[in-house]
Amino acid sequence: MAGPDSLAIAVIIAPGAALTGQIRINTGAGPCPGSASAIDDLPAFLDGGNSLVVPSSFRQGGTADLAGNDVLAWIGIDDIHDALRRRHDHAGRIEQIGARAATAIDAALASPDFIATHLTAAAGGLVATGPLPLSTVLALPGEHAVAHDNWRDQFRIAACIDGTPCVTVHDTDSDTLHLCRAALLFGGERIREGPDRQRRTTTAEREDAAQYLEGDNAHNYASGIPRFAGAPLFRTIDPSLPATQDVVRCIP
Repeated sequence: MAGPDSLAIAVIIAPGAALTGQIRINTGAGPCPGSASAIDDLPAFLDGGNSLVVPSSFRQGGTADLAGNDVLAWIGIDDIHDALRRRHDHAGRIEQIGARAATAIDAALASPDFIATHLTAAAGGLVATGPLPLSTVLALPGEHAVAHDNWRDQFRIAACIDGTPCVTVHDTDSDTLHLCRAALLFGGERIREGPDRQRRTTTAEREDAAQYLEGDNAHNYASGIPRFAGAPLFRTIDPSLPATQDVVRCIP
């Protein structure tokens, strides 16, 4: 299925039989018709407004706005998460990304200009908040940099401006409280339905912490309230259900 707002991250198009005006030559290079240039062949295979040159929208054949016979299958971001969740190593991989990020943030907080450069003082005045910086900022080694940068948009940081442990983290697994210099929050999968549905499609949505964090975490993050709650580790409780629970890691 497509992602939020019916947007897909990939589309597979199966052209139907040639329509009037579509000439599909066969150069003899293989059993299927077509020349050596797939781009040049597009008008002979794809119908109407379907184009791979400007891939902004595609239409199923036989609809009112496209009198063609193209058949479409699409992959949305939720489909990707559904597949990842069924992998036995997915939770561990996400946990490793978070653990490495937390260690790097711990080291970065020793720099007097890290907070001022990469985070923004929140309304409450006690903490500064912001997205997880790039791997280059956190000096992560090359073998971990790609995974970090691919997943970092789902992480947020809340750090005490004066360096004291001012953030309270409620570990919901053990029902214990921890005082921390900073908290690293991971939003998990988006909530797909209902009044709290989250959308992570546009740039503005991806910058909105409420599209990643849930309940009081989203409110406290936006309001600069240094109090967060969540599981200490990412895990998949039921492979058939989205893993939406916030993960909150304490940096003491």
